Amino acid sequence: MVFALVAADLPSFDIASVHPGSQLASKVDRIDPTRFRAQNATLAELIEYAWRVPQDRISGPDDLKSADHTFDIDATMPAVTTDQQSRLMLRHLLADRFSLALHTIMAPKSGYALVVDEDGLKLRASTLPAAANIRVSQDQADARLRTPAAHMSQFAGILSLILDTPIEDRTHLDGLFQIETEFSRLGPNETDAPTVFDAMKRLGLRLEKAEVPVETIVVDHANFKPVAN
Repeated sequence: MVFALVAADLPSFDIASVHPGSQLASKVDRIDPTRFRAQNATLAELIEYAWRVPQDRISGPDDLKSADHTFDIDATMPAVTTDQQSRLMLRHLLADRFSLALHTIMAPKSGYALVVDEDGLKLRASTLPAAANIRVSQDQADARLRTPAAHMSQFAGILSLILDTPIEDRTHLDGLFQIETEFSRLGPNETDAPTVFDAMKRLGLRLEKAEVPVETIVVDHANFKPVAN
């Protein structure tokens, strides 16, 4: 898939300034409803935020991740701007000021396949007509997931985010399921919660090591001297 980064097709910040990076700690975030700020950020860090893709899945010129090319960005937007809209606004800025051009490929990464365990599925089918959100509560030690109705692909996606590793749904299960589970994010014997592998076993599922295709961003062109404010 090729991203056609046409600035005119994307929403834009009300006001945005771009300067060479400061010596402060690197940070990229929306600091309040009306303001986005990046400080001492590499272009890879800006792309990571704009596309929600981790840096290990971003490739291109060496300077993408170089501390010699960092930027400070201060931008404003309406308070009603959603999180996704703010990320699209950053894409607009990257296209407009940095002449960013990129495309995506599907590349295999080491991860896990979510499959049905040999002892059989233990989840209950949901009676709801449509999928609901998966509620996640977590701290540094444990993660808890609960939903009255979710597809297995949803579940695999949430697990992938929590565990920070690619996970693909290969259960071949259709329909919606009630899910409630808890597991340790630290490993065996470090909390009272079971490991994620034991937690999946209790649901009648299993995580198997596998090569999983994931979307990877390839930067074709970027101007590391952005257009002046």
